[in-house]
Amino acid sequence: MKRNLAPFVLLQIASITSLISGSMVFIAIPWIALELTGTSTVAGSLGSWIAAGGAVDAIGVKPIYLALSLGVLVAGVFVATNKYIKELDS
Repeated sequence: MKRNLAPFVLLQIASITSLISGSMVFIAIPWIALELTGTSTVAGSLGSWIAAGGAVDAIGVKPIYLALSLGVLVAGVFVATNKYIKELDS
């Protein structure tokens, strides 16, 4: 009996691609925040919000989703406000 390995190979390629892209996002988002704001506090808080995905198993999807959405909103407003204030100063 001949086995078709194509689905397994494609699954492994998708898994590796997901791992690499997730790692790139984990590095890129705090880096961009650091470049825009110049403060490591924002970069660290964004990094911790991204890493909080592991709490989904312990707490549940809905509370984590709401907390992450609120955190992203607050961080986005902070980054935009900080960028705007820096442009006014120069």
